[in-house]
Amino acid sequence: MDKTSKGTLYFKRSNGERVKLEENLNMEEAMVPIKKFIDDHNYKSYYTRTWQNDDEIWYDVGSYSEFFILKLYDYNTKLT
Repeated sequence: MDKTSKGTLYFKRSNGERVKLEENLNMEEAMVPIKKFIDDHNYKSYYTRTWQNDDEIWYDVGSYSEFFILKLYDYNTKLT
């Protein structure tokens, strides 16, 4: 994947609601607000797993029902 591709970062709550966190981030830059969110909510993450579904990069930080999603502006960007 082109790690410079930009998108909007969302937090997906367990009820399915998406909360916008920040805009215009690439995959690496998205880790900064993710870490801040985790710290602010006193959550301890032991790993980060990522995968792509169409135009979204999903970040799993250990919760079974909540995720971070980077919705890419360029739909044609794919993980490699």
